[in-house]
Formats: sequence, structure tokens, C-alpha cells
Amino acid sequence: MYRLVNKVFERLQLETNRQKPEQVLSQNPFITIARDPGSGGKPIAKLIARKLEFKFYDEALIEAIAKSAKRRKQIIAQVDEKSRNVIEDLVHNLFNPNYVSDETYIKHLVDATLAIAHKGKSVIVGRGTNFIAPAADGLHILVTAPREIRIKRAIKFEKVTKKKALSIIDKVSKEREAFVSQYFGKDYSDPAYYDLIVNTEFFDLEMASDLIITAFRKKFPTVSEMVKTRIKKTGNLY
Repeated sequence: MYRLVNKVFERLQLETNRQKPEQVLSQNPFITIARDPGSGGKPIAKLIARKLEFKFYDEALIEAIAKSAKRRKQIIAQVDEKSRNVIEDLVHNLFNPNYVSDETYIKHLVDATLAIAHKGKSVIVGRGTNFIAPAADGLHILVTAPREIRIKRAIKFEKVTKKKALSIIDKVSKEREAFVSQYFGKDYSDPAYYDLIVNTEFFDLEMASDLIITAFRKKFPTVSEMVKTRIKKTGNLY
């Protein structure tokens, strides 16, 4: 099914326009945050956006997809980050006029993601956006933590039993892994697809967000930072 994404890129003639890593880095960079459930990825992403004064895209990304697809946000949210099969799509298309097919969802996910990435100064959460947006123009992060830690956090913050926490963590993990595998043909947990992987077992939100911002500034230094680095290395500006 990941061939669907390639078809979308070909149709929009966008694949050849994606910036190569060896090209000049973007002046309006962005950050993508993939996250394991219970890792704290979403609040970390929100904190990074606030500190950098970037726009935060989680619910806002769903809204952008809905606007692009001309569908209600609630309808898009029902299929968001979920893998599907052909039979399921066929049945729903026959009996539910409001149903959004996987092709429609992926096409508008690609449209919305590339538009957001092009504008830059944004923090985009999940949905395989690190496989869509240009690698050289953004910082791509995976936030994770050991499974037991994530289960404990679900119990604490979601106020659920351990059995329920286990069910939530495993269900959401499988859905996200299957989504990336089905539509992008990638292994979600492969470190090769990320600039940085942050294990939050011993990092709180502040520490993790500062670590990611430091990595972001290293990949996309400001003009003043580049000047300082040059002077430090050479002793002069020229």
C-alpha cells in the first residue's frame, strides 16, 4: 500500500522537487516529532513550539487535512493514523457517504504536510510526516521510552488500571507502526529515519525540549550563530 504515497507524489510532481540532503539547508526549517505512546512526545512538541514561537501541528494538522479534503474535522480524526485494508475501504465507501478512503486521506496528508513544511517555523506531530517532508529542510525526531515506563505514565496521567494501560499502549503502538508500514513502506522505529532519538526515561519535558532545540540550532543555526562559529574557528569573519 505504500505505493499509494509514491503515486501521490508522482501525480503532484513533488517527489523530484524534494530537497536533497547535500543542498543548502532551509531558511524556514521545521521539526517533525514521531512519538511512542506514553513517551511524552506530544507535550514535548508543544513546549518546543512555544519556546521557538513556531506553530504547533497536531489537531491543526487534522484541520489542515480536513480543509484540503473538504471534509469535517471529526471525519478525518476517525481515520487518522490508522492502517486499513481494501475490503474495509470498499465496504465503507458503499454504505457510508462520509467515509474518507485511504487514498483520499494520504493524498491530503501529503498536500497539507508539504504546505506546512514549505512555510516552515512549525512543529509537526506524527502521521509519518518525517517520511513526507524534505529531510534536509527539517529536524526529524523520535521520542520514546521503555515500555514499562510508558505504561506507568498511562496509569498515572490517564487514570486507568494497569490492564487498560497495557491495552492502550500496545494498541496505539501497533496502529502507528502499521500505518507507517502500510503507507510508507518503512520501519517506524528504524533510527536511520531520524536526526535524533530522545529516550525520556530520565528526561522531563523541559530537559527533552531543550535537548531537541539544541539539536535544531545545530542543524539550522541563525546568522548570528554562524558568525560566532566562524569567528571562533578562524579568528575573523572573512
